[in-house]
Amino acid sequence: MDGKKEFFRCRVKTSRKRFRSKIKAMKEWIKAHRDRTMPLEMIFKIVNAKLRGHYQYYGVTDNTRDVKNF
Repeated sequence: MDGKKEFFRCRVKTSRKRFRSKIKAMKEWIKAHRDRTMPLEMIFKIVNAKLRGHYQYYGVTDNTRDVKNF
């Protein structure tokens, strides 16, 4: 060996099916609430909270590409 320690690492990646369903659900929620009397600032606050929750749940080391795409 050349001095490097080799170890097994399980990589985590969001499933395509779940990713597509989350994108679709977010689009539908925005479309349903943008035409109503909800102020735009409130919509932004809620969307930001949803995004933060998504980042915290799916934001692991090997999953940064899918988190950025969301």
